[in-house]
Amino acid sequence: MVKPWKIDLAYDFVENLFLKPGDKTQNVRAQDINTIDEVPDSNWYRNHKSILTPEDVKKGPDTTNGPAPGKWTIIGAKSDGVTPGFTIRDSEGQRWFIKFDPPDFPAMATGTEVAVTKLFWALGYHVPENHLAVLQLENLTIDKEAEINPPSGNKRAMKLSDVRRLLSLAGQNPDGTYRVVAGKTAGRLPFLRDST
Repeated sequence: MVKPWKIDLAYDFVENLFLKPGDKTQNVRAQDINTIDEVPDSNWYRNHKSILTPEDVKKGPDTTNGPAPGKWTIIGAKSDGVTPGFTIRDSEGQRWFIKFDPPDFPAMATGTEVAVTKLFWALGYHVPENHLAVLQLENLTIDKEAEINPPSGNKRAMKLSDVRRLLSLAGQNPDGTYRVVAGKTAGRLPFLRDST
């Protein structure tokens, strides 16, 4: 059974700084290749069947133009890490995970994530569909079932004050909007009644 596993950031820091995690075996050829030294198609990799054009790489794994305009409904939040993130449902019912740039580095994280996604797709890796988008606070609503796990550890219903607090950790454009990278998540959600 798959179970959620909360990452202890302090342990991760100590392990990667002072210990030597990873495979101890060295000087061994790759094991998952076929008889002509090619990586076979798998759950994490796909060989392209034709030569990619610059337009193919620009499009990458995209099947849409990003989150639909209109109201976005927050259905979950990520409050740990350097910048906040939200799981939203767009106006057409598609679910997206949105992340922000750090306040002092506009376009750094969002631009990098979109560019690297396209490049890794071109190399053959399965990657999420990521788009740049603009978030306006007035276009956000909070689903009545959305919860947040604040630093106190007591999960509770999300409030507008939680959204404002998380957005205070994100880079904001001069016009008050937020540049985000929106990663498409699996499937559409049935429309739920939105609450503010």
